[in-house]
Amino acid sequence: MSEGPICQSCGHTNAPDAMFCSKCGSKIAPPAGARSTDPEPRPAARTIEDDPPVAPDSLTEPEPEPAPTPEPEPEPAPEPEPE
Repeated sequence: MSEGPICQSCGHTNAPDAMFCSKCGSKIAPPAGARSTDPEPRPAARTIEDDPPVAPDSLTEPEPEPAPTPEPEPEPAPEPEPE
């Protein structure tokens, strides 16, 4: 059985397929000449700068108009009593 990579941080010998040190948790550098298993680089993710600026007025809702205050109804004049 072959020995695995040696951790550059603590010197611990790890399992041959280890990606992180089993003792200190540091990432283990791939052996020299090893081919990367990462897929082709992806284009950069879309950033906030890619979006067009938005006017601040469009972010807020307009203030609601105040409800009209009802006018008090006048009291009817008392009917004169028949004589």
